[in-house]
Amino acid sequence: GKAKIPAPVNPSKDKSPMTLELLVSDVHVGKKTEKFDHSVLKRRLKQIADTTLKEIERARVHYNVERIIIAFMGDLIESFSMHGLESAKNCEFGNSRQVQEALEQLYRLVLEPIAATGIQIDCVGVTGNHDRTEEERTFSNPGQDNLTWIIYNSMKLIGEARGLKNVTWYIPTVPYCADINIYGENVLYEHYDNVKGSDKVKGIEGLYARRMRQLEKVFHFIRGGHFHEPIQVGIGKMIINGSVPGDDGFSTTLGFRCEPSQTLNFYIKKKKDDSIKRTTSFYKSLLIQLD
Repeated sequence: GKAKIPAPVNPSKDKSPMTLELLVSDVHVGKKTEKFDHSVLKRRLKQIADTTLKEIERARVHYNVERIIIAFMGDLIESFSMHGLESAKNCEFGNSRQVQEALEQLYRLVLEPIAATGIQIDCVGVTGNHDRTEEERTFSNPGQDNLTWIIYNSMKLIGEARGLKNVTWYIPTVPYCADINIYGENVLYEHYDNVKGSDKVKGIEGLYARRMRQLEKVFHFIRGGHFHEPIQVGIGKMIINGSVPGDDGFSTTLGFRCEPSQTLNFYIKKKKDDSIKRTTSFYKSLLIQLD
C-alpha cells in the first residue's frame, strides 16, 4: 500500500521559517564488534529517527518547520572485501546482504518515518570510501561506481512507489554534493576521505578551499563524516559527523575515542529585526548520542 502522508501544514505568520538537517554517515552496515552488530544497528537507526521526530515537534511550537534535509554522507556499508581478510574478519555478513540491509533499514527506519510528517524532505546521497568491493578506490565517478548508487536509487524508487511526493533526491556521480542551499547559503556535503594530511581540521579546510576554487562557488557550510569523531568548527561552519557503530579495532588501536552519535542541525531564516544578529541562518546543533 501507499504511505500515509499528511497535507502540508499552513505556516503561521507569527513564526519564523526553520529547516532541519539530519546528518547520517558512517553507518557501516554489516560491521561486527564487541558492542555492535545488526540488531544494535537497527535499534540505533530507529533512535536517530525518533529523536529527529521529537525535535521536529518541539521546534514546531515556535517555528514553521518547512523543510528537512537528510544528508546521507557515505560509508553506509562496512564492505566484506575492500581490505581482503582484514575486512572479512570485521563483518557479520557479506556485501550483497550489506547493500540490501542498508537500503531496507535506512528507508524503513529513517527516511519514511521522517517523510511521514508531510514536511518537504530533501535527501542528499554521497558515497564514502567503504562503499565499494575493490581494495583500490575509484576516482572515476565514485558516486555512480560505488555500491551507494544502488542503495540511494533503490530508496528513491521505493519512496516513489510508496507515494512519498514530498521527497526529493540529490544523488551525484561525483564524491560531493554542491546542490543544497539553505536560506540563500550553500552547503557542501562530502565524505572527507579526500582530506589530505594528519590534521583533519586543517585537511578539511584545505578540501573546503579547493572545492570552492574548483566549482567557483561560495560554500557557507561543509558537512562530512569519515573520521568517526564528532567535531564542529566555528558556528556550524564545518562539521564532522560521528559514526553509528562507535569504537572498533581501528579507533582503539590508533587511540581515537569514537562514541556512537549522529548530528541534527537547525537553521532559522534571518529577519532584519532579529534580536541576535547571526552571521548565517545556522541556529544550533544537536548531537544525537546513540545507545
